[in-house]
Amino acid sequence: MRNILEIPNIKRQNYKKLIFIATLFFILSIILFPIILISFLSLNIEDVVEINGKIKDIEYKNEEYVFYLDDDSEYHLVSVVSGHLDKEELEKLNGQNVILYNLEIGRENDIIGFTTDVYSLDKETGFNYVKDNSLTGTMVLSIMLSLSVIMLIFSIYKLCTTKKTARGDVFKLINEQTIPPISPARKNILKFLLIPIILALIFLIPMCVYSEINTTLFYIFLALFLVSISASFILTLILLPYIQKREIKEFDLLYQSLFELKGDNFSPLVMDQGNFLVFKLTEKGLEYREEYEADLIMNSFVTGQESEEELQEIKNSIMLDIRQSKNNPPPKRKKNKNFINYFENSELIDNTLIQYDELNLTTKVCFKVANQPFALFISSNLQEMQYPTLRNDIFIELTEDIYYYIKKYNIKVNGLDRFLQNRKDFMTKYCQGVYKGKFSYIEFTDDDEKILFNSFKQKTVD
Repeated sequence: MRNILEIPNIKRQNYKKLIFIATLFFILSIILFPIILISFLSLNIEDVVEINGKIKDIEYKNEEYVFYLDDDSEYHLVSVVSGHLDKEELEKLNGQNVILYNLEIGRENDIIGFTTDVYSLDKETGFNYVKDNSLTGTMVLSIMLSLSVIMLIFSIYKLCTTKKTARGDVFKLINEQTIPPISPARKNILKFLLIPIILALIFLIPMCVYSEINTTLFYIFLALFLVSISASFILTLILLPYIQKREIKEFDLLYQSLFELKGDNFSPLVMDQGNFLVFKLTEKGLEYREEYEADLIMNSFVTGQESEEELQEIKNSIMLDIRQSKNNPPPKRKKNKNFINYFENSELIDNTLIQYDELNLTTKVCFKVANQPFALFISSNLQEMQYPTLRNDIFIELTEDIYYYIKKYNIKVNGLDRFLQNRKDFMTKYCQGVYKGKFSYIEFTDDDEKILFNSFKQKTVD
């Protein structure tokens, strides 16, 4: 079958997201950089003014020392300077005559040093502390601005040079458009990884709200914020292989139940995800009837207490809804705007029976890197001239019900038993893209396996 169609190029969507992130960083840097740069360039030791007085008291609050003079005035020693002073020496200054050095470009009552007969911090040293701190802030913002500009230019260039459409294979789309539920192993470990993210958010609040840019406190919270974000990223990279091993072990145990099937409470109805048609597994082959889709829906909610008349009424109502939805498909929701309808226009004549010999069934597996280590599909290998109204090959995901009928009718599926018997080894071998986030697509036979899509990797088309 065709199994190939033209789809929107996913890479372009990723570059658009990158442009958005780079723009945010660029705007933030543009806002902060001039403020810090002007502050740095305005620093001049000649602007330092001397204030004479007598110290009545010294108090430490908000990361800085406050000098109270006997004329009831108060002066704040900026926090970047306060961190270099000896607390015990400062306690001896009460009652001392003092010369305070006021830096006029800061707050009106900011000082960068003082001179007494007991303990002093000369204005040159205090000024250098302030200037070095301002220089550090300027350099950090310069790096942020440079990186955001580089990232913005790169992402815009890549967006402009990337084709709008690409070749998409149906087997890929079946798996890439389906998001499996998060595994228990991953859920438990991700709770632990939330701790540094929560800490980062906690540090972000005082950094943005309470801290002035040219203060030690601002850079302390900035450093704590960056350390927390980095810790979350590093821990994630370290734990990813461990999470994957846990998921492989859990999934291996889950598939063990396939070999322990008992009873006959299994449904022969199957959904073909390649064409979105419902078939019935019979002894001779796959049988298609329009009513099977309604039967499959009914199986999910009927209680068994309904009468035959009630069941028929429910079935007729479902079939009517199905026909209406096919004739008038609902508009795309924003949530599913990237969904690709790869099975559009696939149809079959009612009461069609496709024999197993015609299907040439084989085993195709998508190996994943998170939550669900693999998805196993029974796939047909039809020629386009056999059933020209089918858009794609038939893809049926293996379930306990399907496996039961495969064994009951002795249906030949090339490579199925070999894969199931060695599933853990194959998971370990092919679930290797834990850091890259890539899937592996493999077709299994009774003697070998074949890597799919290696030849084009979503080739672009004009």
